[in-house]
Amino acid sequence: MSILSIPADLLIKKVAEKLKLKIAKPAWADYVKTSCSKERAPDNRDWIYVRMGSILYRLYVDGPQGVGSLRTYYGSKKRRGRARPHHRRASGKVIRFCLQALEKEGLVEKAKPKGRKISPKGISFLEKVVKEAKSGTKAEESNNSNLDKNSTRRDINLAGEG
Repeated sequence: MSILSIPADLLIKKVAEKLKLKIAKPAWADYVKTSCSKERAPDNRDWIYVRMGSILYRLYVDGPQGVGSLRTYYGSKKRRGRARPHHRRASGKVIRFCLQALEKEGLVEKAKPKGRKISPKGISFLEKVVKEAKSGTKAEESNNSNLDKNSTRRDINLAGEG
C-alpha cells in the first residue's frame, strides 16, 4: 500500500495519534506561537503532534529537507494593517524540536550533506499507519452502510405507524 494512496490530512491525523503515545509533549507547547505572523497559540491542544506528523509526511514526499526550508513551508502571511502583507517564516524552535524528537524515535535521520530525511523505520511506520487507516475506513463504511439501512427501515416503520 502506498503512503500517498490516502488523503494527507487523514494520514497526518492518524500519525499524530500514534506519536502522542510515543513522544512527551513539552511544557512550552501550550504557550508558544507557531510563527511571528500569528497572534495566538494554536487552538488544538495536540498541535505539536500534528506538526510532527506533517513534517514526517513532508520528508517522505519532498525528500531531505532542513529547518530553513521547513520554516518557509510552514510560514504564512503577516497581516500589517493597511500595508501589504509579507511572508514570514515559521518558528525554527518548534520545527527543530519536532525533528529532534522524531530523530530520537528513529523515524528521521540526518542526510548528507545537510538536512534530515525519513529513515526506513519512518517509512515502515507510515505504511503501518496507512494500513490501519485503510482497514479502519473500510470497517467504518460497512458500519455506516448498516446504520443507513437500519435507519431507513425504522423511518419507514415510524412513517407507517403515524
